[in-house]
Amino acid sequence: MRLKPITYLLLIFCIYIIGCASHRVNTLESTKYDQQKNQTEYLVFPFGSVILPGKWEKTRYNSVSLQQFFTNQDSVELSIALNDYTKFEFNQDGSKKGFDFLNAYYEWETNYRKSLNGLNSRIIESDKQKNYMVFQLFGQYKENNINVFYLIKMPKNILNTISISSTKWDDDKKISFLRGLNR
Repeated sequence: MRLKPITYLLLIFCIYIIGCASHRVNTLESTKYDQQKNQTEYLVFPFGSVILPGKWEKTRYNSVSLQQFFTNQDSVELSIALNDYTKFEFNQDGSKKGFDFLNAYYEWETNYRKSLNGLNSRIIESDKQKNYMVFQLFGQYKENNINVFYLIKMPKNILNTISISSTKWDDDKKISFLRGLNR
């Protein structure tokens, strides 16, 4: 049996569409404030969720880094990104997992920021058993004082990146807040 040209073209088109769609991950996203618990839950299905103490409002979204930005009533800004660990250029084969991945991510991120912006970095704390790291990027860039704190952790092979760069809180409060998110 021979296919008619139009049927053949439709078949090729359907195969192409299915092939392209299979490389993307569809996500559902929601943000909900629970007044009784005084906490905000940010959910990105199927990647997971992050619970923030207090009330946080979504502001902007960076579609390149997949970061959702939030602000609280004190105008403190933070960002959250939940990403598959195999989607990074240094780990497309998925060979780095757990704490090895976190170390590789730290090196990749800090080397990039150092070469692009001349920023310095330091690890504040890390725990191989609990699979997390808190680190800081800091320095001068275009006459601006940069001081960003990160919590990175990997529950279920999903990289959770939470960063705070606000000048509203001192360094100790930022670090304490990030530690509190690592429960």
